[in-house]
Amino acid sequence: MTDKPQVDKFKELARHLDADEDEAAFEGALKKIVHTPKLPDDDAAAKAGGARLPRNWRED
Repeated sequence: MTDKPQVDKFKELARHLDADEDEAAFEGALKKIVHTPKLPDDDAAAKAGGARLPRNWRED
């Protein structure tokens, strides 16, 4: 039994999502797969009880 190469898996997924050569269609299909949540800013995370970055890690 042989595994499919990564490129073939990607093409199969793109066909499943009805993606084509159009850049807008690609972006729409990509958004169905990948979602990047907006990260809270450092102060909001601290107020919510979240972890804060050490001062030497921040770009202040």
